Amino acid sequence: MAAESSRTAAVFAFEFLDTGVASPDGQVSAAERQRLDRLTQQLRQDLAATGKFRIVSTDSVAQEAEKINLFACEGCELQLARTLGSDVVVTGFVHKVSNLILGIRVQVKDTQSGKLLAGGSVDIRGNTDESWSRGLKYLMRNRLIPQVAQ
Repeated sequence: MAAESSRTAAVFAFEFLDTGVASPDGQVSAAERQRLDRLTQQLRQDLAATGKFRIVSTDSVAQEAEKINLFACEGCELQLARTLGSDVVVTGFVHKVSNLILGIRVQVKDTQSGKLLAGGSVDIRGNTDESWSRGLKYLMRNRLIPQVAQ
């Protein structure tokens, strides 16, 4: 098992995209911010639980990462992960279409080659703690874990 968990993973905070009726000031609601934080922690714990990765802290580059759309920056996430000495980088975002329709997407890439190692998305119904958590659990079980286990 020690050999399996020798790869390190930099798991960055989930990002949020609201293409529905956005809040008037364009900010993420407090409830959604808390859900994003919980989703990030859940993803880190679930990836560590596979025994395939050791999660590294992203704290030292968090401020820089918050200024960039990591999921769509076409490589900047790789550089940040290399700075951390990480073997893989994990990014994700939640896309809110409305309070009824949301999607969660996650990508796992090799930091040296940029190759996509695992990824997937899931649509969820309902903007609740439970729906977000269940969506990520589904994504882990049916997309990410099978791909990283290969």
